[in-house]
Amino acid sequence: MTLQQAIDEGCRLAVGVMRDHERLAAEVYIVDDGVVFLDVGWSEPLPSMPRAHHMPGEVTGSGPWTVGNWTIREIDPETDLEYVDEWDRWIHYRSETNGTREVGATFASEFLNLDVRA
Repeated sequence: MTLQQAIDEGCRLAVGVMRDHERLAAEVYIVDDGVVFLDVGWSEPLPSMPRAHHMPGEVTGSGPWTVGNWTIREIDPETDLEYVDEWDRWIHYRSETNGTREVGATFASEFLNLDVRA
């Protein structure tokens, strides 16, 4: 499966940002020069923490995927229980605040000064 197919299917994705450290991605967008992802809770005010991340590089693999030094993988609902709970809380919050991929793309575009489209 390509990363775009996983995004289109609404797969829950985690991004390896450092050795032995992952972040749950609320939204993932493929851009001209790589991938952009938003942290779960990106729309909440947290001034000390970046909520949008640009991963420059070519997307390779068929799951897990690699972009530069970053790795993106699909969450396994059987073994990644902490991510499943976090994802469910995010989806509930997003549904109550009318959050959409388009709103996230606008946020990422402005935050990162990139052309990000849903």
